[in-house]
Amino acid sequence: MRHIACALFLLISSCVVAQAQDAPTEVQQKDDPELKDLQWNRYETGKLVVVSIDKELGEKLSESLSEMKSDVVTRWGFPDVELGKECRIFCVPKLGLLTKLFNLSAPRMQARKELYAIWTVLDQDLQKSVAPYLTSVMLLEYEAKEGIALPMWFKRGAHRLASGPDDVRQQLTDYHATARREQFAYTAQKMFMYSEDEYNKQSAENKKAFDLQAMCLCLMLRQELGEAKLQGFLRLQNRNKPESVLRAIYGYDGFTGSPRSFEEKYYDFIKDLTNEAADGKVPDSYLTIRSR
Repeated sequence: MRHIACALFLLISSCVVAQAQDAPTEVQQKDDPELKDLQWNRYETGKLVVVSIDKELGEKLSESLSEMKSDVVTRWGFPDVELGKECRIFCVPKLGLLTKLFNLSAPRMQARKELYAIWTVLDQDLQKSVAPYLTSVMLLEYEAKEGIALPMWFKRGAHRLASGPDDVRQQLTDYHATARREQFAYTAQKMFMYSEDEYNKQSAENKKAFDLQAMCLCLMLRQELGEAKLQGFLRLQNRNKPESVLRAIYGYDGFTGSPRSFEEKYYDFIKDLTNEAADGKVPDSYLTIRSR
């Protein structure tokens, strides 16, 4: 571990974000007393690097990070993959500092040519603070190593589900009123066909709506229909139309238009799940993905 003065850290971090479109940018507010005499602590475990203001939490995160890195991919039935480049995690103790230091209003992950960078608010709940963003990193590594393109709904759903059962349950509870009124922003077909470029062009509100439906879709296909079928679907959809793969793997007769179509069952699942979550009837084991 080594301490890094705030000014030096900001200079170093600017190298991470320089020339990136819409990238976080460091904000130097010399007269802000909250930024005076900040010290940063750096911990390295292989290609995993933690840079944290809070020494104790930074060390705790560093000690658990290798296991977390493996878990976020193997829990879905994928093989463990090694990082091909550094993953640097910048940790601040509160959101205000994320804004003051990096001009960010929320935690974020960014993939760069030379490294992955995560900016987050680190508290006692390490899983909620880091695992969703580390999931995004490791799924990118899996795609690169396997030569496969995972669908956007899966990557966003896995991201959301990595935050832990308490947070997932709260997300589902908050979504209950929308689901009960059947105010779904995306059709089943749109969920399966949505590209990363389309997603990135959306407003924060639309991204959240997509994420919540994606989280439910992941739970439906994984917890109700099994890991093996989900793995088969993810591999086949890479080179086939989703509608054809739904029929081949799950036996659904298209997205809509028949008793065996997918969309109605998908919407019913969301309504039932969010209703049970709001009633406190969904156990942690259901909301925690584990490889079988």
